[in-house]
Amino acid sequence: NASVGCATNSRGAASIWQGAHRLLSPGEMHRPWVSLGVIAASALFEGLSFRTAFREYRRVVRGRTVRGRPIGLWSFLKGSKDPNVFATLLEDGAALIGLGLAALGVIGAGLMGLAWADGAASVAIGVLLLLITIFCSLRMRDSRLGRAWIAIREDEVAAAAMGIPLMRTKTW
Repeated sequence: NASVGCATNSRGAASIWQGAHRLLSPGEMHRPWVSLGVIAASALFEGLSFRTAFREYRRVVRGRTVRGRPIGLWSFLKGSKDPNVFATLLEDGAALIGLGLAALGVIGAGLMGLAWADGAASVAIGVLLLLITIFCSLRMRDSRLGRAWIAIREDEVAAAAMGIPLMRTKTW
């Protein structure tokens, strides 16, 4: 969905901006244990959701191969036709990585006295969000719906002649 991509993109840019600001003028972190508690609780819930999606991924690919090799997670994400499993794996996986980066930033800044660590973690999380946005945008462009949107944009009459339902595709 384009609105989700734009929102994630803006969050990534805001995280990079905030991280750069904190790198240039680092401040003291107050109560890092509270931050770590929130991160731990978030990781627990994201991990449970990721585990469910990962089990579904393993169920789907069980016994299947590509060129004689088992289907890996990255291959599944690039080629999956099931948006529910794909989106959950990608979103929860990115969230777990982001929470790990945030925890490293809090530990570094709050417990080890490395003032730059919090800003560096924010920048890393922002870059992660931007990469996820790019990946999802490319997947959307290459999907069946994305190809239909491109066909309609290029020549609406030809797209209708090919059987693309214009109204349903435009309002998706």
